[in-house]
Amino acid sequence: MPILYEVTPPSKFETRNELEEAVVAAISAGAVGIDITESPTGESHSCSLAAGVYAKLVHRIEVTVHLRTRDLTANSLFSAIRACEVWQVDSVLLVMGDGGPSTGLYPTRALKLIRKEGLGRGIKIGVIFGGGQEADRRKLEARPDFVYTPIMTNMDEIEREIGRAHV
Repeated sequence: MPILYEVTPPSKFETRNELEEAVVAAISAGAVGIDITESPTGESHSCSLAAGVYAKLVHRIEVTVHLRTRDLTANSLFSAIRACEVWQVDSVLLVMGDGGPSTGLYPTRALKLIRKEGLGRGIKIGVIFGGGQEADRRKLEARPDFVYTPIMTNMDEIEREIGRAHV
């Protein structure tokens, strides 16, 4: 099973080396890729896309970046996806995110807009499961390339999530 290592981008100039250290540690631990969060809990950090491009260019590692849709307009979403195409980011996880004002752009709607515009070629675009059966059904209707699930610790939880994916 491939291992992805989750990384939060640095939040200030003094901690910029943390990204390099985290990527090197992930590679040393056998990770095939890194998963870069975007301002978790609404806390301001440097851009996940910039961190992802850096890791991709310097370390040639598979990169998944998170994009907080609550912070994006349709135009800025399209710009971010185009940047992912240009810099060959492997995957994008569309997340709603917490904290701060919202533009009202939800991940499902963002994914539908990306598909309608014909963007994201060569990039896997995913969403997060766990918002309930109806919300997960809408997410699947948007045609994600992958879904993130809640952490599962036993077979009952795994079977439940698989069942929800077949809704």
